Amino acid sequence: METNSDNPLLTKILTRQEIRLVARRIKAMLPAEIFQFSRSRGRSVEDTLRIGSLSKRCQIEREKLRLTVKQAAEQLRVPQYHLRACDEGDLSEIRQDVLGEYLVLLGLQDWVQEWIAANPGLARRLGLNERPVNRTRRTAITSETSKRSRTTVPRADAAVRKTNPLRTRRSG
Repeated sequence: METNSDNPLLTKILTRQEIRLVARRIKAMLPAEIFQFSRSRGRSVEDTLRIGSLSKRCQIEREKLRLTVKQAAEQLRVPQYHLRACDEGDLSEIRQDVLGEYLVLLGLQDWVQEWIAANPGLARRLGLNERPVNRTRRTAITSETSKRSRTTVPRADAAVRKTNPLRTRRSG
């Protein structure tokens, strides 16, 4: 039986035509007030559709690595809610530095290049206008038993961390 994570449509990078077609159909089915509210908060149906494949791909790859949100957050030294925002496609909560680090941790650098090419405007707003890279390295948890291995993952540079007032706050 196929589960949601097995469905390739969930991580398909939609073309501009597909985005327009799906957005038009969604808008035709729902009251206009919903979209006015979303636009007032800086969100659009189109952006929601675009971020969907990226966020679902993050979630699926994290699960393939058998990492919980908590383990991934510990590896990146960020609060869990930042990674949940990435996994859920919450555009208002996704932090650029965290998203880039998360994509590298998950090994999605190549796939995200295709996503960036298909979604240049949103990618730019998310800080993904260039390839995510490792800045510094540290040991990562990647094995099934969650023991430390020799695999390395990125760590955000100190300048980004110093400018972030949320950095000292921890969340579970």
